[in-house]
Amino acid sequence: MSGAEALKNLRAPWIDTRRAERRVVRVESLDDLVAELDRIEPAGAPEGEGLRVTGNWSVGQILEHLAITMERSMDGFASGPESAAAMPGGIANLAAKAQRKRALDREHRLRSRLLTHAMTPGGPSVGLGEELAPPAQAWTPHGAARLRAAVRRIREGHAMERASPTAGAMTRGEWMAFHVRHAALHLSFIVLGQWR
Repeated sequence: MSGAEALKNLRAPWIDTRRAERRVVRVESLDDLVAELDRIEPAGAPEGEGLRVTGNWSVGQILEHLAITMERSMDGFASGPESAAAMPGGIANLAAKAQRKRALDREHRLRSRLLTHAMTPGGPSVGLGEELAPPAQAWTPHGAARLRAAVRRIREGHAMERASPTAGAMTRGEWMAFHVRHAALHLSFIVLGQWR
């Protein structure tokens, strides 16, 4: 077993994030997100006020995950949007059309939920499986730097209109609405202050 594989096996017990303690975080803009980063980074330093994580990911993993998701909204997802394969023939065409309609209805409902409601732990995702998962070892400074770089790209006007594999086509405004809600959810698991 390699060192990396051994580290993966040293994980803490799994936490039901739907029941985990969380702090209230309001992220309504990229400025709010950067302000949260400005609070989190020094809190984790040896001379900082301290912090703890109440979910299953480290601070570095949370920041990496947020950065990866922002990057995918600009650069695209490897898995690509789900699409029904075209089938030849009369009844097969009707079946394919019905399947596409169901997929579009599902995407619309999911997109509406992601963009209009506060996100909750265990809720829907814009990506599939491991594509948005952070690395097993993610350090806070690296995750913060990667997230700041993603925010900088968005502020510089990089196109952010890539389709989500699960929610379908999304505009820049829809991605922004998603990113701020997504950040508020994940940052809520980073509790600032000393351990109790």
